Amino acid sequence: MSSEKLSLSAAIFINVNIMVGAGLFVNTVVLSQRAGAAGFLVYPLVGIFMLPLIAGIAQLLDLYPSGGFYSFAKAGLGEPFAFLSTWSYFVAKLASCSLMLFVSARFLQQLIPLFQPLQTLHIAFFILTIFTILNLLRFTIGVSIQTFFLLAKCIPILFIICSGLYLFDMRALDCTNIS
Repeated sequence: MSSEKLSLSAAIFINVNIMVGAGLFVNTVVLSQRAGAAGFLVYPLVGIFMLPLIAGIAQLLDLYPSGGFYSFAKAGLGEPFAFLSTWSYFVAKLASCSLMLFVSARFLQQLIPLFQPLQTLHIAFFILTIFTILNLLRFTIGVSIQTFFLLAKCIPILFIICSGLYLFDMRALDCTNIS
């Protein structure tokens, strides 16, 4: 059993990387279809809405240092609710990761013609196998991998922001329907 621990900065970095991947690359199309040009405002709004949750979990961790949804629910609601809350979180997290893995495999199929004849599920299992092997190597390699992926994600994000600022034209805004 390894006694290595993930530093707070590394944990934050990994979570930011996951949120950028899921929030920007999975939700962008649906968000832009529903909210239009105002879609970018949703991200800071969700961040503000998350602050009470983060503060609540921080206070619960002060009260129950063992942490986790099981400890939190067991103290206040009993073991059945603790069991239910833990498994609910597990299933929801599994669904979230599965969606991200599926979308990533589909992106790879669209970007790399070599992958198009392959089944999406096979590509997803291959990605999962690679990440599992890399995560088993050590935390330091995992942080390096997370750094690479965050930088790789920043390239298209910065390109889109810079392109949008360069190509922005006030004449294209139609304010006739605003009431």
